[in-house]
Amino acid sequence: MTEVVTINEVIHVIKVTEPKVQVVTVGTQGPPGTGGDIDHASLNGLDADDHPQYHTDARGDVRYYTKAQVDAGLAGKANAAHGHSVADVAGLQAALDAKASASHGHTIADVAGLQTALDAKADQSAIPNTAHAQVDFGHATGGESNFARASVSAAWVESGSVILCAVASGSADHDPEDGELEGITATACNLVEGSGFDVIAHAPGGSWGRYNINIMGL
Repeated sequence: MTEVVTINEVIHVIKVTEPKVQVVTVGTQGPPGTGGDIDHASLNGLDADDHPQYHTDARGDVRYYTKAQVDAGLAGKANAAHGHSVADVAGLQAALDAKASASHGHTIADVAGLQTALDAKADQSAIPNTAHAQVDFGHATGGESNFARASVSAAWVESGSVILCAVASGSADHDPEDGELEGITATACNLVEGSGFDVIAHAPGGSWGRYNINIMGL
C-alpha cells in the first residue's frame, strides 16, 4: 500500500509494506504560480550588490572624474587662444632691460680685437684698380697702322689718377712675344673723372691686328 503524506510543505510518499515502512522524499512544494508574468517588484534581492565587476555609480565615481570635478578643473585653465603681458612672465622684463634695441650701432671699440685687425689691413685707396682693353691696328680694315685707340669705362678714375698700361702677352692675332718684338707701347689719356679714359697704343714700325692691354690705376 502507498500513501502520499504532506509534512511541512514537503511531499513524502510513504510505501507501507510488510514488515517495514519506506519513506521517499520527492521534492519541495513551491508557492502556487500566478499563471502569467512575474512583477519586477516582487523579486527579492534587487538591491544586493553581488557582482563587483559590474559598473555602479559608486564604482564609477571612484575610477573617473565626476562632471563637477571636470568643470572645476576646466574653470582653472586658460583658453587655448590667449595672451600674456610682459608682467605675466616672471623675469621677462629684467631680461628685456638687459638687451639692446633691435636697431642699434657699435663703435670699433665695442668689438674686441677689431681695431687690431683693421690696423693689419691695407688702405683700400692703396689697392690698385685694374681694367683691360683691346686695341686694333688694322684687323677690321685689313691694313696696318702705327696707332690704335680704345675707350675704357672706369668709375674709379679721378682727375689725378695714375694709370699704367702694358701690352699683354699674346692675343687672337699675335704670339706672346709679338708685342715686345714690335715695341708696342700703350698710354692712358683723356681721363674723365668717374667715367673712364682712352688707351692709345703705338707701334713704331707699324703693326696689324689686335693686342690686349692690361691696365692698373691708382
